[in-house]
Amino acid sequence: MAAALKSRELRPTTPGAEDAAARTTIVRIFNEDDLRHVRHVTDRLLNNFKLAGGMAGGIHAESAFVIQPTPMYEYDLSRHHYPVPAWHQYTRIGYPVLRKHLDAGVEENVIWCADIQKDVPRTVELYVDPVHYSAAFNKIIAQCVVAGLQRSKVLERLARKKR
Repeated sequence: MAAALKSRELRPTTPGAEDAAARTTIVRIFNEDDLRHVRHVTDRLLNNFKLAGGMAGGIHAESAFVIQPTPMYEYDLSRHHYPVPAWHQYTRIGYPVLRKHLDAGVEENVIWCADIQKDVPRTVELYVDPVHYSAAFNKIIAQCVVAGLQRSKVLERLARKKR
């Protein structure tokens, strides 16, 4: 399936299709309004994490949130075979803002997998289209999630609840 998706033709309705002929990403230039918007979205996301975590706790469930990789964050675009849609490029400025909040200890149950692609060898194909992961990269992401669950002690707490 990945091979079929990789070679499929981008249709005009596919985000980023207008740049497909060049096979390059036209990197968007962001301004102060964009940064304000990103800060607003980040605050809303962190509030949603707290709400969802609170609801999970209310029913004695565990919660964890994963920040996933994107081609626009900590990734060499020269190895990306697809144009990244303009709407998906906000992670380039949004992820550093989110990372700063998380480093300040704003939220504890967030698993940061956003930058794992920077350490993956160039021989491993990571994407099957502008934004979707290959099977190999899905496995790497799953390993990151499991490691994050172990670090956060979520799995340990779940095991205790089972007894």
